Amino acid sequence: MKDDRSPLLHCAAEIALWHHKNADGTGYPPQSAASDMPLSAQLTRAAMRVRHYLHYYRGCADRVERMLHALKKEAGAVITVEIYEMIRSEQETLEKVL
Repeated sequence: MKDDRSPLLHCAAEIALWHHKNADGTGYPPQSAASDMPLSAQLTRAAMRVRHYLHYYRGCADRVERMLHALKKEAGAVITVEIYEMIRSEQETLEKVL
């Protein structure tokens, strides 16, 4: 997919390649710096973590707050601090739409 001329398939290839890479550089692919991770993969990783926690805390009135608390523990390791802060800054919006 990475050699495809389609921007969508190129993005999908990036996400697939970096799927198991953490923000701190651990995970797969090995021998690559965390800073090498494309934004598409970082955003997908963060979205998957948000989805996971919102599902885990379903039925809780404060599930957005719980999700943010869990993500804060992962900030700097699984997801970047910057992406965590972006998600946190939208807490009120998330509470409204959920």
